[in-house]
Amino acid sequence: MRRNAAGAITGGRLLPAVETIGGGLVTQALAFAATLVVLLVALTSLVGVGLLAWPATAALLRRVGTLERSRLARAGVTVVSPYGLAPASRSPVRGTARTAVLRDPATRRDLAWCVAHGTVGLLLSVLVLVMVVLALRDLTFVLWWRLIPAGEAGTALGHPVTTWGGALAVLAGGAAWCVAVVAVAPAVAALEVRLARSLLTPSPSVDASLRVAELTRSRAAALDAHTAELERIERALHDGAQSRVVGVSVMLGVAHRRVAALAPGADVGPALDALGAAQTAAEEALDQLRTVVRGIRPPVLAERGIEGALAGLAASTDVPCRVTAAVATPLPAAVESALYHVAAEGLANVSRHASATSCSVDLAPATRDGAPVARLVIEDDGVGGATVGGGHAGGTGLRGIAARVRALDGSMRVTSPPGGPTRLEVEVPCAS
Repeated sequence: MRRNAAGAITGGRLLPAVETIGGGLVTQALAFAATLVVLLVALTSLVGVGLLAWPATAALLRRVGTLERSRLARAGVTVVSPYGLAPASRSPVRGTARTAVLRDPATRRDLAWCVAHGTVGLLLSVLVLVMVVLALRDLTFVLWWRLIPAGEAGTALGHPVTTWGGALAVLAGGAAWCVAVVAVAPAVAALEVRLARSLLTPSPSVDASLRVAELTRSRAAALDAHTAELERIERALHDGAQSRVVGVSVMLGVAHRRVAALAPGADVGPALDALGAAQTAAEEALDQLRTVVRGIRPPVLAERGIEGALAGLAASTDVPCRVTAAVATPLPAAVESALYHVAAEGLANVSRHASATSCSVDLAPATRDGAPVARLVIEDDGVGGATVGGGHAGGTGLRGIAARVRALDGSMRVTSPPGGPTRLEVEVPCAS
């Protein structure tokens, strides 16, 4: 059983590695060609001919880098593009287009990646793929070597094979090639990914600037969300509970005056009716206050946790809903509250606008850039067409979800093609 597990792990690493290396041959060939173009332009620039070709050369480097980012993205590796992300210069850049191109740090990083990817990377990839071909050749050698004319069958190194003993030796050599491929291919694939992540992403200074800008936007979103929440609570208290409490006070005053005006033995029915109405209004005001409190911090989270709270939301929705919640450790209170309100708003949108027959809510731990996050996914089989800025939900609910999630430095993605299905995915950092 352990051997089977080890084989599965090895295969799970080897096949993606070979696929990554094989797919990278195209971009490696293009990177090698782009490197030759840069060298040619640099040489011709010495006599002035190539000076005008620098902008086009930079565009070529950018295009090859973009192809590599797209290729890695299809393989599940995210490489952030640096284009258009550099902070604005404090003063206008003077000089020719060639000077601007050379001063662009993204262009220099693209060039460094093309040189490394198109030379060392290409050499290593070809070496690995040759090893794979030799391994397959030697492993199948015993099946076809007798079909070749005598004296022409041989090993990968060219030694002739004329006996079954020699054929079995070639088979053993194929096993050795397999061991070499298993040892080398994942390392070469990891090197390709590491090279892309180190050179095709924004420079550290740009990344820090982007992080500061993102934190600034997150802080502004948090302040806006906090202000909106305070306004909501104020409206709920002013228009709901406060008016009901005022009504209770007026009814009690009326009842008090009626009781004071009664003569001994008089009918107390009207006074009792006024007191009953006051009691009803007080109960309604209490219910309104409880509703406001639940909107701030739902008690169900403290009583049943996020899993039980999601199950309660699913049970109260009009659309049949399946809930899957697998949270290994307790989440911070702010994260639980945000996820609860996101789920409540998402299920409300499903009930009101999706025309769905079923939906699901899935909560599970995940990682984003190496940091732990809580991922909440809400799916339905409705009509689709939902967008953050519009769609069948009008966009207001989704905008509120996006603002609430951004306030916690989280992210939200909505996939809702016309005709459905709709998928709302939210990720919130869960480190306390």
